[in-house]
Amino acid sequence: MIYEEVLRPLLFHMSPDAAHEVSRTVFEKGSLWRLLSPFYSYDDERLRASVFGIGLGSPVGLAAGYDKDATMTVAMESLDFDFITIGSVMGKGYLGNRWPRLVRKEKELGLVNAMGLNSEGVDVVARKVKSMRPGKPRIGSIAGYSIEECLRVVELLQPYVDAIEVNTSSPTFKGSWCQHPDKVEELLGRVKRLSSKPTFVKIPPYADETSRNGTFNIAGVSQSLGFGITASNTVPVAEIGLSKGFGGLSGKPLTETTKRIVGDISTELGWKTPIVACGGIFTGRDAFEMIGAGADACEVLTSLIYRGPSTAKRMKMELVEEMKKSGFSSVRDLKGALLRR
Repeated sequence: MIYEEVLRPLLFHMSPDAAHEVSRTVFEKGSLWRLLSPFYSYDDERLRASVFGIGLGSPVGLAAGYDKDATMTVAMESLDFDFITIGSVMGKGYLGNRWPRLVRKEKELGLVNAMGLNSEGVDVVARKVKSMRPGKPRIGSIAGYSIEECLRVVELLQPYVDAIEVNTSSPTFKGSWCQHPDKVEELLGRVKRLSSKPTFVKIPPYADETSRNGTFNIAGVSQSLGFGITASNTVPVAEIGLSKGFGGLSGKPLTETTKRIVGDISTELGWKTPIVACGGIFTGRDAFEMIGAGADACEVLTSLIYRGPSTAKRMKMELVEEMKKSGFSSVRDLKGALLRR
């Protein structure tokens, strides 16, 4: 592939932060990517999916954290991601952490980020999304340092997106909501009263029984309110190469963790709660296993950095091949089937 053999080595000669800025500049050329979209498109009836009644051409979408300010939405739709998560969007503008705030883990196909929830703010982002022509389903990921800030984002953004994702679990900013379960419950309850759109709650990963209980408390509250689950966020790690000294690990090192968490939630909460898998999804095989463990759809991000613009197309083609080999005629038939075997 041209990207993996030529373009990626050039980008990887730059610092991760510089390469990110270059890629962002390229992907902000929406009209160019519309022209190129036929080269990146793939469609197959077997991939049809639905989450909260939102029809999807496939279960492969873009995770929050890349198209933070709705500047690359057109490009991501043209690259055939079948839903785009914009944000996380904050109540006002934030610069985020200082550079360096990205470190690659090339051998592991991973990335550690300490972006710090940088955002142009909801006033700017909402205007951008409002002005877009109709496209693939758009999810607004909302965040904030207070309940009132989060609610302001929901109020201003929800008229222009198809669903809301409440980010309660970013590991790279102070005062993570997950450290305050009473505030999480209040936040989600107030979002429920305010939002008219399907809502997902992005939960943190867990590695032990204590953190598992905390995560499942949030998942249980989410289910009781009729919300879906995004499972899950990056894993907090120490990283001396970052300005903050720590960040969130993403990419291939999270594949097995994500699959386990999706399976745990499916088993615990049942099959009616929509689940979007997020973390370590690189290939169609990964997506196959996540859906087989109970996910309705999959969000990807770090794989885009390693596999390039054809990521969504290749992943969908690989997923179809995996389903054919295993005898599944649709994504709907695959959901949870690997757990029940």
